[in-house]
Amino acid sequence: MRWLPALLLALLLVMPLFIGGLSAVAVSTFALDRDWYLGFLADERLYDIPDAVSSATWQMTLPGLPSFPPGMGRDALRELLPPAYLRDQAGSVIDQVFTFLWGRGPLDLSVDLSPLKQSLVGDAAKRFALAMAKDLPVATASAALPKRGTIPGSRPKGWTVEQTARFIEGSLPTVLADVPDRLQLGDTVPLPWPGFSAFGMLIGAAVAAMLLAFGAWFGSAFAFSEVPRERLLWLGGTLLAPALCVLAIGAAVAVSPMTIPWARSGISSSDCNVYGLGQGFADAVLGAVGIAVRRVATGFLATGGIAAGIGIGLLVWGGITPSEGRKDLTATA
Repeated sequence: MRWLPALLLALLLVMPLFIGGLSAVAVSTFALDRDWYLGFLADERLYDIPDAVSSATWQMTLPGLPSFPPGMGRDALRELLPPAYLRDQAGSVIDQVFTFLWGRGPLDLSVDLSPLKQSLVGDAAKRFALAMAKDLPVATASAALPKRGTIPGSRPKGWTVEQTARFIEGSLPTVLADVPDRLQLGDTVPLPWPGFSAFGMLIGAAVAAMLLAFGAWFGSAFAFSEVPRERLLWLGGTLLAPALCVLAIGAAVAVSPMTIPWARSGISSSDCNVYGLGQGFADAVLGAVGIAVRRVATGFLATGGIAAGIGIGLLVWGGITPSEGRKDLTATA
């Protein structure tokens, strides 16, 4: 009955630890890679201002830019916040998060406003001022004229769009001078303790799980049998089972991108224009999902495949190893 405690040890400890450890190794192949995150945030169509945005639908104060009116149309917003700038700032925020997760410094999220300030000059300033002036509502007759060096929230009564645009353009240098070069996105979060590293903890957990699994794995083999051939077969079988589970996860994730054309078809048939989201935005989202999913699938397939290969190798090794009875017969002959 030696096989019974060995079986219980394999079912209750070895296989769960192997599944957890191999999954942690698979996750580490992409979760620790900064480029994985940047890959599905790289498409500028993700940051494009929807077509439906207008001064009537966009009513919010931009963080760090309180001097700008809360109501701006799509053209003005696109001049102020071009997709390339937003993409670069998203990448910068990822770098700041990685700095914290690796334990290299506190979490100090911020965005760089200096490129935005430098871009609103010359022709870009003219385009921005004209786009904003077109969307400004007309003020009442009793409203006071705007002060020099400020951007009005409405177009003074009797002013033309071009006149308002010239006023806004002339005020931009003064307004931008008060805008900080960096905008803090929240309070600074210090490292919880010296030497903290979330990614290091993930790697440590994966290593600890694998070491514990290997110890229980070899222990169960010795508990199962004293015959080397049977031990090899046991080792191969108890490793192959969890490896196939991890491989199945990778296969399921790898198949999931096949549903993207169906998702694209569903989005196309819906009325995205209600939200101003065109087909380009939908394609960008689906493309980003596809990039992320393929990398996840690769991590699980590679990890599960390597482990399964080792398990099959042990089974083959055990299969070609002669049994103790055959050894005795050979020695007697």
